[in-house]
Amino acid sequence: MHVLIALVIQVFTKVAEVMQSSDNTTVIEFDVYAVWYKTAPAYRIYVDGQLMTERTFLGTEGEFYKERISVDLTPGEHVCVFEKLPTNSVEDRLTMANFKVNGNPDKPNFTIE
Repeated sequence: MHVLIALVIQVFTKVAEVMQSSDNTTVIEFDVYAVWYKTAPAYRIYVDGQLMTERTFLGTEGEFYKERISVDLTPGEHVCVFEKLPTNSVEDRLTMANFKVNGNPDKPNFTIE
């Protein structure tokens, strides 16, 4: 039992070291607003062409959901794309606002220094 506990502690210590050593972590945040007729709309988020997430809007209609993505990015130019997936109603709306990178207001085309 003590050996198992020691092993678990070693694993958690190693995971914490790896997480702390990654200084390329970038946090991308923005608000997602939606209005829909029957079913909440879905969307995809890409960073530099790589799919980060695909999900159905998680908030309630008329409110917003705060999206937060952590991604390892090297210094340079990067692009975040917010893609609304097709819905059954032309009245459905899905938008993104208040885009931030590492807590600072920015644009979906951003630079990491």
